[in-house]
Amino acid sequence: MPVIADGNLVGIVSERDVVRRLHAGGAELLGAKVGDIMTTDVTTCSPEDDVTDLAAIMTSGRFRHLPVLVDGELAGIVSIGDLVKARIDLLESERAQLQSYIAG
Repeated sequence: MPVIADGNLVGIVSERDVVRRLHAGGAELLGAKVGDIMTTDVTTCSPEDDVTDLAAIMTSGRFRHLPVLVDGELAGIVSIGDLVKARIDLLESERAQLQSYIAG
């Protein structure tokens, strides 16, 4: 979940953040504020970024969601599932084009 303050992305809270804090602090986490558990060093992208590059960034960073910013404002979130679907769609399109070329 993105965390926005004064129109700016200031952090993100994932299930990983919750589980880590729960493991470290136990049930006291339930009384914590979002700002206490959120990740503040958030990697972001833009709509113009390449799908393959984003997949590599997400894989190396070991996260599944990437906020999309346009002019510094949150425009959406891309998930690893979105990237996998886009890659499969591209591969299927290439396969169809190759089949068409080979068939003449």
